[in-house]
Amino acid sequence: MTITRQHNETEFPELAGKYCERILGVGTDITDEFSIFFIVISGIMYKFFIDEGVLFWDKCLQDPEEDLDEGERYVDILPSFRLNSANVVKIEMKNKKLLVQLDKGTILFEDNDGSTIVKCL
Repeated sequence: MTITRQHNETEFPELAGKYCERILGVGTDITDEFSIFFIVISGIMYKFFIDEGVLFWDKCLQDPEEDLDEGERYVDILPSFRLNSANVVKIEMKNKKLLVQLDKGTILFEDNDGSTIVKCL
């Protein structure tokens, strides 16, 4: 399934009930803010980021290594918030925030002037 978005407000009803395997954030060792994310849902990897309140979401290859610059690293978001893989309840973008609601918890991605802050709700 190919899903592409470039909107300031959108929902992903086609992902509801699908299995979220991983969410990776690309960041540096100096900050807890991220620039790019990868999410694997039912075996398909998507790359997403928020820029000036607009969500950019697209399918990508299963090898995101080329997206790392010097000094950057991957952070596995789900275990960081003590969440395991879970089913997607809802994914929604509005008010410069992406909400990923899983059946085991909710993760908020919030635009912060060029980077994204991630919180577990």
